[in-house]
Amino acid sequence: MLDYARAEFFLSQPQKDGKPLRWHLTVAHDAIAHFDAASSMQYIPAELRDSWDLFVNPPQLPFELEYLWRWFLELHNSRSNNGMGPSVITYQDLLAWSHMTGNQPRKFELDAIRQLDRIYFEAMDKENDTAA
Repeated sequence: MLDYARAEFFLSQPQKDGKPLRWHLTVAHDAIAHFDAASSMQYIPAELRDSWDLFVNPPQLPFELEYLWRWFLELHNSRSNNGMGPSVITYQDLLAWSHMTGNQPRKFELDAIRQLDRIYFEAMDKENDTAA
């Protein structure tokens, strides 16, 4: 699940035009769909080639963990902003979410959600490093 999350966050990073990397890769993929696989790489813009394998062969989210990914996304999509950027998901956020949704996560599930949150911020840090 962690590799899946890293790939999702990486492919969701906005590019210079504001559109996510996944959008650019999808456009390139659609544009070369009629070429044979052996010659198609020459038509992919150079700045997208490093991400191509991740896009066409992404890590899979194990079926058994899909609920955890959904839980994380619920929390992620409602996270607060501290004026400097998004805030981490806190235990207070987890408690409020649990109370509002009726979900009662076990410790390993809370740990997994917090790990996904750390991976999200690692991806944001890398995005900021490349933007600078």
